[in-house]
Amino acid sequence: MNVDMIFTDKTLTCADCGQDFIFTEGEQKYFWSKGLSEPKRCKPCRMLRRRSMPRLAPTRLGAPVRFFLHRLFQAMLQLRTGRSLARKDSLLTPR
Repeated sequence: MNVDMIFTDKTLTCADCGQDFIFTEGEQKYFWSKGLSEPKRCKPCRMLRRRSMPRLAPTRLGAPVRFFLHRLFQAMLQLRTGRSLARKDSLLTPR
């Protein structure tokens, strides 16, 4: 079946503002290719909603956390592979 024949422009109603908006053929192809469902909001309401959502600040791990995770990974690797580590004091013990 030809994908071009499946999609035609649709008029949808925004769940937030109640205005009608057109869900174009190109938008439908994009949404379909990404596995997304039809939009419930018009573009201005989607943008407004995104702006009102709190952003999560990027987390930066401090040196102690990185050190702990590194040592934990080494210990897990040793348990999984059965190989001894290059340094005997490298298992979860700070230098």
